[in-house]
Amino acid sequence: MTINTLRNFFIAAPMIYAATTRLAAANATMAQIVKLKEAQRAFRQAIKSGDAAERALGNERFHSIIGEMADNEYLTPSLRCLLIDHTRIGMTFYNPRKIHLAPQRELAADQHDQFIALIEAGDADAAADLAVAHWELSRAQIESFVKTESMANPLGRPPGATEMRGAS
Repeated sequence: MTINTLRNFFIAAPMIYAATTRLAAANATMAQIVKLKEAQRAFRQAIKSGDAAERALGNERFHSIIGEMADNEYLTPSLRCLLIDHTRIGMTFYNPRKIHLAPQRELAADQHDQFIALIEAGDADAAADLAVAHWELSRAQIESFVKTESMANPLGRPPGATEMRGAS
């Protein structure tokens, strides 16, 4: 991912997640809700098991099903693209050695339960609001994982290095 790609990721993610979740609440079938509940059970199990890949892929599966529920040929490709990058970055968030993130992971799982309830109730506005809150839960952590010295120093000089003068 380039710096520009990351910037665009952070701009687009809350909009696309909110829009797909809003449509999911409006369009979900009972069979899809059952599928979402099954994905949530697997995600909760992955949170307990401690496997980073299972956690990240379980989260991706959950949100992919929400995308299927939205049933929008314009949003679906954008959601898929976001979920690929979110899953790759999420491998760090879901790392079981990062014990300090355990409360956020539990809150993310709790929010998944809230998604199910709101979608099942057909509450599109509350589901969209939850999607933004869910994004904000991980946004700061994702930013901290992807920020590097080179992002802070766009000229690419290592920290502490002095600029060479007179060189051409």
